[in-house]
Amino acid sequence: MQEVQAVFIDCDGVLYDVDLLTYEEILAACQTARQKLGLNWDDFDKIREKERQKGFHGVYNVILQMCQAQKIPFETVAKEIVKVLDYSRIGENPKLLDLIHKVAQKRKVYIFTNNTYAHLNEIFMRLFHTDVLGTKLNFITIEDTLLNGRFYTKKMPGVLTDWCHKIGSKPQNTLMIDDTLDIIQAAQEQGLKYAHIQNAQMTQDILKQLI
Repeated sequence: MQEVQAVFIDCDGVLYDVDLLTYEEILAACQTARQKLGLNWDDFDKIREKERQKGFHGVYNVILQMCQAQKIPFETVAKEIVKVLDYSRIGENPKLLDLIHKVAQKRKVYIFTNNTYAHLNEIFMRLFHTDVLGTKLNFITIEDTLLNGRFYTKKMPGVLTDWCHKIGSKPQNTLMIDDTLDIIQAAQEQGLKYAHIQNAQMTQDILKQLI
């Protein structure tokens, strides 16, 4: 993989096995958080369909629209979701951090997630016993994709290419490591290299090839 100059690494289902914290659990936590904050959830399906028709995907885009309408900071909701979620099944994995650091010595490495900074921070605390900044890794969270009142998720057309340009790498020299088929397809369509993984062990195996 000598031609790989940059690596995007997803978080959920890639840094840890997806069954340790599922999408369904995250969605349930979103619903619990909105109840605690008094965020009106009645129009969720209506707003989600409206956003999809405009090309915007993901539960966080729906929540963002609700937050903007009700003047609740998105960060407040993101932090409340983390309080609700049970991260206890995610165990420490210092070897993974060591592998990422070794790859980062040779290539540009970014943890690139469609989830929130608060969530990524909690995952890092569980895996590496330090917060996001303490790992000294580069990262891109959903908040970093905010533009004109919308989050631009990884599956959207052109988003991965845009981020390649932002970090100074060509798409054909950038590897996307992800467990979600839609994002793998987006990487393929935009000319990135890709690795569709099924568990965290596969992630480590790929990283070893990049050292």
